[in-house]
Amino acid sequence: MQEIVKPLVKKKDGRGHPDPAEMLEKTVMVLDTGLSQITERLKLKREIEEKMRLNNVGDDWMLTSDAS
Repeated sequence: MQEIVKPLVKKKDGRGHPDPAEMLEKTVMVLDTGLSQITERLKLKREIEEKMRLNNVGDDWMLTSDAS
């Protein structure tokens, strides 16, 4: 996981504020990482659903369990 902590930049008023451009860049990187993980999980989910469909596993088990 990427480090999100950012050193503070001192301004003339003496208070420390993070650099907005750098904070935005960090936010975009975190969102991109999260989106990549979600995309990968969806891809795996589709593969599993396709394998289940090809193996005739899925909703059929409900029919057999109701019939017994």
